[in-house]
Amino acid sequence: MTWRDHHDRSAELAGRAEIALHHGDRDEAMAFYRQAAVAEAESLREIDPSDSFLVGITAVSIAALHFKGGEERIAEKVAYRYLAEDGLQEFSRQRLEELLERIRSEKQWREARLNPHATLRFTIKGGETMHGGAPADVIEAPRRAALALVTRAIEFELSVAYRTAGKASSETLQQFRPWLLQAPAGSYQFDVAIQPPAQRELIPSHQISAEDVVQSSAEILAAAARSPDAILPEIVPDADYRKAFLKIAKDLTPDDHGFRRLEVRTPSHDSPIVLHSGSREIIADAIKRLNANTDQGDEQREDIEISGILRNVHLDSEWIEVRVDAAKHRITGFNEDLATRAGGFLNQEVILSVQRDQAGKLHFRDINATD
Repeated sequence: MTWRDHHDRSAELAGRAEIALHHGDRDEAMAFYRQAAVAEAESLREIDPSDSFLVGITAVSIAALHFKGGEERIAEKVAYRYLAEDGLQEFSRQRLEELLERIRSEKQWREARLNPHATLRFTIKGGETMHGGAPADVIEAPRRAALALVTRAIEFELSVAYRTAGKASSETLQQFRPWLLQAPAGSYQFDVAIQPPAQRELIPSHQISAEDVVQSSAEILAAAARSPDAILPEIVPDADYRKAFLKIAKDLTPDDHGFRRLEVRTPSHDSPIVLHSGSREIIADAIKRLNANTDQGDEQREDIEISGILRNVHLDSEWIEVRVDAAKHRITGFNEDLATRAGGFLNQEVILSVQRDQAGKLHFRDINATD
């Protein structure tokens, strides 16, 4: 048989593996991948050793197929063997090094009890971002908001009473712990993974998985961006939780100053959730409507705005004290998510939307940078 015969056989087996994966049969898929790796190795024996290009890309294919078939040790051996070859072309060398890095990463994930299927990937594009990097002040807010989204989703899925102040409880984070992970470079990307409890009996009253938390986070974010008045209330009936999720979604949405687009992907969906400046307006209007509906049963309050440069925020209090220009204002109605968000505007010109009650106390509504 020729190189082409063995290679075509390998491609056929790899195709069967993809079909098996599509039907949810992972064991059958891995078996096909291993057979495909063997067929590709047979094709390598038919290649002229002086053909460094064909040797290199075939070696990459063999190592990758062993890896997909669950044979990490064999994949590593193949990669190291051909990386030691002096004539290996740079393209193949990079692919093998990337594969080795992926193998090391997945080993670390398993040791940390992290599951790639319980992960959200956040991709920030446009503006000042570049391949693998972005200004720290640009990505600080979306990173905080991403963790806030997942933390709130954990509490929501576990039916924890709405937290009006402070951090998520240690009991909650013992059950599901968010991790912030570096993603492969592609614009600026980062992953948020959910670590489940070491022992499932820690949460006997809940049949919730880390994958459920990721799915809930994605569904809530998509509803907040696309249908905050129709679909979001069905997913999140509690008004306090709904308002918190809307404000988090707004923090994730670009304002066109630092970046242009944010995409959020889950392992179970091919199409990302996309947030852009138009999404920000939709979410902001929904927050105003929700605030208006909430205020109908409250005591009479006056809507006011405070403008100036934000100089100080106390993040460890149930209220915050802000210094705008020369005046100090103490504002209540904060939880950790909102206080941290306000902290992201330090030393910037802002507009604080607040309500003043009959006793003269100020209650937070929103904060935005001035245009």
